[in-house]
Amino acid sequence: MIKLKHILEATMSTDLDTYKIADSFTPSELKQLKADGKISAEVYNGAIELQRSWKQSHPTMRIGGGAYKNQMMKQLNEVMYKDRSGKSFNIKGISIIYTEQGGRFYGTSLYDVPKTSNVSKKSKIGLDDTNALFKSMGIKGEVSRFYEPDELEKFAKQLKAKGIVYDYADIMDVS
Repeated sequence: MIKLKHILEATMSTDLDTYKIADSFTPSELKQLKADGKISAEVYNGAIELQRSWKQSHPTMRIGGGAYKNQMMKQLNEVMYKDRSGKSFNIKGISIIYTEQGGRFYGTSLYDVPKTSNVSKKSKIGLDDTNALFKSMGIKGEVSRFYEPDELEKFAKQLKAKGIVYDYADIMDVS
């Protein structure tokens, strides 16, 4: 079973260029990115210090909105995950499966391509890890142990906003 620590480490961007972050976002935007868990305290503090030094050298300089903003937003919105072998991949598809008999949670498949059918899953995780992953991504709500289509549908819009293809079904025949 993948530990929560590994999920959080994988979803927190650690390879961000602090200079590009400082150039791209205003101090209030940086604060929000930190609050949302998109950047670490270390990246936040480094970017704020860079902005302070730029402002001291050039008092009329406008902070944030630099040329890297689109690139940085794309990188910050990527959802990374470490598979069982420890290799990181960008989650582009999620499929939650329940059993056909009784509608019990069976597993969540993660994909590194933006589709969930006719492709091999990159990783399969259990209920606790699914909820931990969703929480780390800022997804509101928890996946239930039993099949509840109305509840599962609430995740669709949130995941689509992150550019992740998502589906759910009660199709697993375990007989």
